[in-house]
Parts: sequence; C-alpha cells; structure tokens
Amino acid sequence: MMCLFSCSYWMTVTRSWSRAFSAISLLVPVLALITFLVPTVALGDSHNQSFGDSSVKPLPVRQRVVYHISEAKKVSFVLGNINNHIDGVGSPDLVEIVVVVNGDGHNGFLKSKASQEIATEVDLLQIQDVKFEICGHTMDAYSTTEKDLVGDFKRLNQGGVVRMVELQMKGFAYLRP
Repeated sequence: MMCLFSCSYWMTVTRSWSRAFSAISLLVPVLALITFLVPTVALGDSHNQSFGDSSVKPLPVRQRVVYHISEAKKVSFVLGNINNHIDGVGSPDLVEIVVVVNGDGHNGFLKSKASQEIATEVDLLQIQDVKFEICGHTMDAYSTTEKDLVGDFKRLNQGGVVRMVELQMKGFAYLRP
C-alpha cells in the first residue's frame, strides 16, 4: 500500500517551498527599495536631492507675521524692518503682515507728530497689503481717533494684546523689534 505522504512527495513539496521562499527573500529588498524611491522621485523630496529632478522647487509658503509696536521711537526702525522683510521673501504676495500698535507706539503715527516720511512709508506699505491696527484702549486713553493717525488704521476694540494673541493662535509669528 502506498502512503500518500511518501518521502518523494515531501521532497517535492519542500523543494517547491524552498524555491518560493528564495524568490520572496529576493523580492523583499527590491520592494523595500521601490517603497523608498517612488515617493522620493515622484514628489521631488527636497531633503534627498540625489534622486529625482533637483530643479523642482517646492511651492513657497506664505509667511504670516504680526509686528508689535509699543514705542514711538521705534516706528521708523520697524517700518524699515517690514520693508526688508517683504524684500527678503521676494514679494508682498509671499508674506501677510499685520502691525499692531499700542501704548506709546501710537504717538509715532499721529499726524501731528509723525514725519512725512513715516506717513509716506505707511501708505506705501498699505499698498503692499500690510494691515495696520491700533489698540482701542490706547486710543481711548490718549483721546485719539482714526482720523488723527497717518494711513488707514483699524481700531481694535478688544485691545491690542488680545489681537496679537489671536493672530499667534492663527499661526502668525510674533515680532517686536
């Protein structure tokens, strides 16, 4: 009587399994390499420029910044920083800037005290979509209205500090030069 599980049968099965495992063991490194390379080449991974087209540049991220001015003597300096910032990123379209003014900083924007250079600079920055906002509490404390200020300021009834925190919570970087 012949056994269904003869030695020759098991030898054939063992050889088949052995070949299968050999083929799989050869495929594992190939599959791992493909798994690594395909996303790198297809997406143009900027961290690994040895693969893919190095001339492909990632899309620029629009920076979002809130500049805080609380001292009148720093107004000219900060406006210069803002101009340098816009020049540094290459275009006003690549940065969203909000200037929040409170405290003594408001004196630097009063029509009665600000130089013509400051007034012109504010106008030019507003043309480039820089937003100027001023603390409502400061305006009340100094009995100031928007008409007393150079440029086009938005009054912040909730206060300048609250606005700066809101902007930071929305991803704006905080700068106080």
